Amino acid sequence: MEANSSGADVSADHIIAELLDMGFEFDKISEAIGIVGPCRADVVEFMLNGSGSEQRKPAGGLQRRSSDRSTRLANPRGNFKQSSITDHIASTTGSKMESRGGEASTSYSCLAASIGPPVAAAICSKSKPKPQTLLENSRGEFDRTDKISAVLRKHFGFSCVKGFQKEALDAWSAHKDCLVLAATGSGKSLCFQIPALLTTKIVVVISPLISLMHDQCLKLAKHGISACFLGSGQPDNRVEGKAMAGMYKIVYVCPETVLRLMEPLKKLAEKPGIALFAIDEVHCVSKWGHDFRPDYRRLSVLRENFCSRKLKFLEHDIPLMALTATATLHVREDILKSLKMSEHTLVVLTSFFRPNLRFTVVVATIAFGMGIDKSNVRRIIHYGLPQSLEAYYQEAGRAGRDGKLSDCTLYCNFMRTPTLLPNKRSDEQTRAAYRMLRDCFHYALNTSTCRAKILVKYFGEDFGPDGCQMCDICINGPPQMHDFKEEAGVFMNVLQAQTEQATEGMNYNSTDCYRSGRRNFGGVPDFRTAVSYIREKFPRFAMTDKIWWQGLARILEDMGYIQEAAEIPRVIVQHPEPTRAGLNFLSSQPDEEGLHAHPDAAMLLAMSSPRSASSSAEWGRGWADPEIRRQRLAGKTGRRKRKRGSRKQPTGFTTAKERLSAILSKSKRRR
Repeated sequence: MEANSSGADVSADHIIAELLDMGFEFDKISEAIGIVGPCRADVVEFMLNGSGSEQRKPAGGLQRRSSDRSTRLANPRGNFKQSSITDHIASTTGSKMESRGGEASTSYSCLAASIGPPVAAAICSKSKPKPQTLLENSRGEFDRTDKISAVLRKHFGFSCVKGFQKEALDAWSAHKDCLVLAATGSGKSLCFQIPALLTTKIVVVISPLISLMHDQCLKLAKHGISACFLGSGQPDNRVEGKAMAGMYKIVYVCPETVLRLMEPLKKLAEKPGIALFAIDEVHCVSKWGHDFRPDYRRLSVLRENFCSRKLKFLEHDIPLMALTATATLHVREDILKSLKMSEHTLVVLTSFFRPNLRFTVVVATIAFGMGIDKSNVRRIIHYGLPQSLEAYYQEAGRAGRDGKLSDCTLYCNFMRTPTLLPNKRSDEQTRAAYRMLRDCFHYALNTSTCRAKILVKYFGEDFGPDGCQMCDICINGPPQMHDFKEEAGVFMNVLQAQTEQATEGMNYNSTDCYRSGRRNFGGVPDFRTAVSYIREKFPRFAMTDKIWWQGLARILEDMGYIQEAAEIPRVIVQHPEPTRAGLNFLSSQPDEEGLHAHPDAAMLLAMSSPRSASSSAEWGRGWADPEIRRQRLAGKTGRRKRKRGSRKQPTGFTTAKERLSAILSKSKRRR
């Protein structure tokens, strides 16, 4: 019976951890487990539909064994604890555990029936939880787990760590480097705060923003943890000396300052010791990231200076823990390389999908600053495009950190081409920056693919076949598909002429009409020249807006029919040229086959408000029309100049003295 009891405790541990990851509150989870037992489906159903006063039986008709077990589960915050090592030995060497443990691990189907389809799909896609195991002869491992639980309960009010937090702490305890990529609000800070409370050593945290460091220090002070921040924003000049003397458990420091403090930090590493270097918002390190901060890229000095090879008093290299909420595969690789992290670095990943965020595209853009802990933000509004999807998801992720439904709305002007913010960049960095800005612009223009699917795919995660069912695309549906074959043929024929690649054997039905007025544009293709030529030579396209043709260019580029010829591609195609696939499309496509695609948001905008023929030509803005020109010129020549109002001056005087005398005598007569 004892083995069965300990097995149920372990099962309850798994359920608490998983439901915390899903966004449920700890108190509600504890209450539900105390009433219905450690069955995931019953716990979720109780929290969603049950009442606190109702006593129900656990799933499968099993009765709870004893009154002391009921009392223990009814109040886990006060009495719930890790089972002892002897319980685990008994459960593995004794008779087989009864149906409770197996039932908890196979309850995904009943869980899916209790919650909405998007969350159910995300949960059902996960693998079944592995049973918790502890080494029978590893008393040290159990002691560390027990200490972590005690620290969590004392300072933060939690009973256990999440899965990714445990992985990061295991890497730290094994003196390994670690890269943690976890969604905003998931609890990344605990990964480096807990080590400071488990040892007598100091944790040094490199962070990019003064507001973030200040906020974290205030929060830690409320939890009874001594912390300080160093940098230009620190008003007390005595704090740095105290920090380098080891008087704070956690020291936050900006990257510029940590480079200045190399020698004092070496003394701190000797006594009382540095447990860990944590680099927060580590995407700033990468040249592929959305923030090119020079001093972040110099943080490789931490690995070079704080290793056992360099400092003989160290038994092992001081571990590096890098943390961020958003990093693509390229950025991850660049972070590991830039920081010179160990080849055995553990990469800890959580899902980037946030089921409670509803994305919409047609209140602070930096959303209270990176990392500011405000859990109940309900709406993030971006009034204009960010510089990248990494930046957008970082900022939008400030919403809904408490797990409740929140809105992320993006407003952007499709009539204006987005540009890069001023910065000193190399050519390689400029290409990367334009590529990221272009991805962000295409995300906004998208009209047919779930926005959550685009975002998680951008970070290398497979979302699955279904959408989020909450974004504007999923709710409104895609626009009607259009056959762009005629427009594409005309556009690509003009591009072909610009690059002097036209052939005499083309059988496209509009080629003859085009060739009659063909002229040689030269060897460099140009989008604006091509569109102007189409408007001039093809009357049926005279009213199409330039942004409509830009949308067509994006469609053709996505299909592989055209490519950017410029050395540094911009956000919008400037120098398009046909590819081999595009030339094959022009020469070999049967007449009955079309070129079907969804128009993007800019094309829909252009089609909803078409211009007049005279204005769409944009040549002289109407001056080409003789009647309009005559009326404008007549109005201009017949217009009289407005005379300035002036005071009437006395006449008949030749000098200023005479005029002044006359004015004074006139004022005397009035008296």
